[in-house]
Amino acid sequence: MPTSPSALFLSVIATSAVVLHAYWRFQARRAPPGPLGHPIVGIAASIPKSHHHLYFTELNRKYGDLVYFQVFALKVLVVGSYKHINTLFSRRGLIYSDRPPLAMTDIHLGIKDQPPATNWGDQWKEERRLFVAHMSKDVVRKSHQADVFQEARKGVLRCSENSVNNSWDFYQTSLRTFMHSIYGIEIQSHHDPILQAVLAGTGVASASVVPGRFLVNILPFLTYVPDWFPGTKWKALGRLWKEQIAQMKALPFNQMLNNEKEGRAYDSFSSRMLNDPQTTLTSAQVMHTAGSCFIAGTEATSGAVMYFLWAMMMYPDVQKKAQEEVDRVVGYDRLPTYEDYVSGKMPYIEAIFKELLRWRPGAPWGIPHATLVDDEYEGYFIPKGTIVFQNTWAISRDPELYENGENFDPERFMVPNPPLDPRAFAFNVGRRSCPGQNYAELVVVSNILTLLATMDIVKPTDKAGNIVEPSSETTGKLTNLPIPFEYALKSRTTDAFALLQASITTS
Repeated sequence: MPTSPSALFLSVIATSAVVLHAYWRFQARRAPPGPLGHPIVGIAASIPKSHHHLYFTELNRKYGDLVYFQVFALKVLVVGSYKHINTLFSRRGLIYSDRPPLAMTDIHLGIKDQPPATNWGDQWKEERRLFVAHMSKDVVRKSHQADVFQEARKGVLRCSENSVNNSWDFYQTSLRTFMHSIYGIEIQSHHDPILQAVLAGTGVASASVVPGRFLVNILPFLTYVPDWFPGTKWKALGRLWKEQIAQMKALPFNQMLNNEKEGRAYDSFSSRMLNDPQTTLTSAQVMHTAGSCFIAGTEATSGAVMYFLWAMMMYPDVQKKAQEEVDRVVGYDRLPTYEDYVSGKMPYIEAIFKELLRWRPGAPWGIPHATLVDDEYEGYFIPKGTIVFQNTWAISRDPELYENGENFDPERFMVPNPPLDPRAFAFNVGRRSCPGQNYAELVVVSNILTLLATMDIVKPTDKAGNIVEPSSETTGKLTNLPIPFEYALKSRTTDAFALLQASITTS
């Protein structure tokens, strides 16, 4: 009797389930502690749709610093302490520095060639070498300082003209900043096609790696299921996202190439990488590398600035003390620069930056790693291919490191023996740590200093004059951005507007 395609497919699923169940039972015997879940599916039904860092932290508190579980065939290890993550990602980096295969990201979105997703190997090493060389502390200070502060001042000036602002304004400020530094392009208006392409594409990559969202990441053979089969709407979504990501990377990069041909190129990260005499990367690979920098950096830096705005409204004493330090170092007849910050004369501003990294880390459950080979650690067997999450949220609230971790308190870093500098883990740990962290610090600090020097950040009022409390809700995604909230800016001095306007040069 002929077998229908649907019956054959269901037979394959059933057979796979039996094999997976047997394998799952075998692996669970030697694994670190964690929820066993159900046969076949593991803990798939327990994985939330968002705010995975909170769920992972609950697991770490219940089972310990090392938590192991399975979601169908996926083997997952969540590491919730700095001690262990530093050992695994740094000291054992050769084992724990791969990336897991995720079909939605690798195949359907086509971003396997971007450095954050590239597997361990020669291409990744060359991409990272270029990143490190062109985003070092010295290069950032010499090549990007003026432009980044210029964009920060433009952003603050734009916002100061409104009685009430939306925190999302600083997302666009970050977009403009990165566009200028990465591609040498200045966005002229909100309707710019490059800006619109970027707005459509950012966030797509992080959405594709959310645990449990796409079954194809767990059962990659679903890639080959025909589009007419029930439950395959994700394939159409993948095609849309793939086109959005392609446009987001190609439009600014091609504009940069055209500017070079026409002799009006501006020194940028992309142009320096492309013209690096030692590079072995193709033009397409440079485009992917630049695109990954743009995607990751824009969300993380804008999120930090938005959280800063929220913290200054909720902790006015912190804002006042920070303004006093800026005034003491800079005075009132000029605006602060990055040299003021790196000179060591602004320890409280640096403490605020550290506390932002700790209190609201940009990627609270890290970027997933994968083991290249089987490993034995702390008496536990970690199989090859295990997906390893750095639970940054749990580390940032470790009571052995940070007392009252839910509070925003820069003073914790102003004592003679301060706790661990969050830079050690907030940008991820080990060989896969963010190579653009020097640039990210410049972008965030430029906005912090400009705001503190010129404005008071206060809670807005409604039409009846009642104070509006800012929302503390967050997106709960891979990059955990705050839900847009309102804030108000009030000029600190009569000269604030004049200083901002005078500092902005036309280019």
